[in-house]
Amino acid sequence: MRIHTFFACLLIMMVCSAWDPAAAQLDSHTGSEMFNPLPGRSNDTAWTTGWISGEVVSYDGRPVGSATVEIHGDAAKPDSAYTGPDGKFELHNIPTGQWELIARTGKRIDEARDWVRVTPGLNVVTLTFPPDTTTTGSGQATISAAQLAVPDKARSEFQKAEDSLRKGKLNDAARCLEKALTLWPRFAEALTLRAVVEHTQNSSDLAEADAQKAIEYDPNYGKAYAVLGSIYTDSKRWDDAFRALDHGIAVAPDYWPNYYEMSKALLLRGDFARTLHEADKASSLVHGEYAPLHLVKGYAYIGLKNASAARTELEAYIKLETNPTLVSRVKQQLAGLSASAADTQNSAGSSSPNRNRSSVAADEAH
Repeated sequence: MRIHTFFACLLIMMVCSAWDPAAAQLDSHTGSEMFNPLPGRSNDTAWTTGWISGEVVSYDGRPVGSATVEIHGDAAKPDSAYTGPDGKFELHNIPTGQWELIARTGKRIDEARDWVRVTPGLNVVTLTFPPDTTTTGSGQATISAAQLAVPDKARSEFQKAEDSLRKGKLNDAARCLEKALTLWPRFAEALTLRAVVEHTQNSSDLAEADAQKAIEYDPNYGKAYAVLGSIYTDSKRWDDAFRALDHGIAVAPDYWPNYYEMSKALLLRGDFARTLHEADKASSLVHGEYAPLHLVKGYAYIGLKNASAARTELEAYIKLETNPTLVSRVKQQLAGLSASAADTQNSAGSSSPNRNRSSVAADEAH
């Protein structure tokens, strides 16, 4: 099933490539209700240790670098580690048992938390920051009045839907979203998330209607414009896409996905110079590295017949992308990219190969 929207793509990529079945068997992602209420060591008589290999990401799958990760348990002083640019961290010599991990970064006011049951050997965990706040360029988080009005019970169902989506359980997520919207029909975040699920399931008309309702109920919710713009782009409704994304940028100028979605639409339209402009703006706002931005830039540079810059961006994409299928495709493109080939193509005045590569790039960027 082809994934159409940027947000839906990240979800499926998390399920298909980032989710490690072996890690699932280690119970690293189970809910806290599965654990003893008290953190720390288990009551096992055998004293053993394990080590944790983890990742800190934002809600839409972006790695969060330079975050501090603390592990809490018993009365001992918390141990800590820092994430690299790829959001990865490691903690060694952790006694077996149940521990709480907390990730913080100076650019956000919220935290990413999860419990992990440490067993002997490797333990894998992902800490995900919640999506309820939008980080601005000044590092402050803003919450709209419409978000503050959402009842706690509806918010709880929405959070359950988010958890189900992270686990790839689309049907469970849809049921939770339905409950949330029954409790609060004007819930813009839930409508937007349901639009993502619907568009993932190729129900574009329903997705469009929900995204439009989300904007109606919360005109300042930046994500709704990004989702709606992506829906229009996938339907080749260029004018509608540009209009939605322009509006989203106007009301949420620090929300980078709108610039990213705009760069994808421009790439498909063959406007390579503006593609780079919007992609560079997204890069200046995103926290850490985001692989698909390098992909979009790489193909834009191919369109501009700048082989050297294209190669740099595509190589950066390959280093960051974890999906082997996508990496293989881009490696094939990169293998055929050379300065002499670009010069030959330039002298021939051929534009169709650029167009084909642009289309491939936009598809892979999803």
